[in-house]
Amino acid sequence: MTRGLLSRFYPILALLIASACSGDLDAQEGKLDNFVAGNQIGSSNDYWLEMFNLAGEWERVALIYGYFEDFSGCSDIANALMKEYSRQYRCTPAN
Repeated sequence: MTRGLLSRFYPILALLIASACSGDLDAQEGKLDNFVAGNQIGSSNDYWLEMFNLAGEWERVALIYGYFEDFSGCSDIANALMKEYSRQYRCTPAN
């Protein structure tokens, strides 16, 4: 059932990625935000993995979904990255 659910989102995700090749980056990010906010995958909320960048801002680097509990999966990834790269990472709800 999960495979069928995910396959419904691939064409939409492909269109979003293709549209990322042109236009304003802020507008593209807004489109992705809107899509993700309205299309939770699985039974738990999806999460953005964010990194504190060199400009002193939080920057989204990955969308975490597909885990039984997405926050736990995101936290595990964030902790591993912090240990490996000595940078700050956090998880924020995507939907």
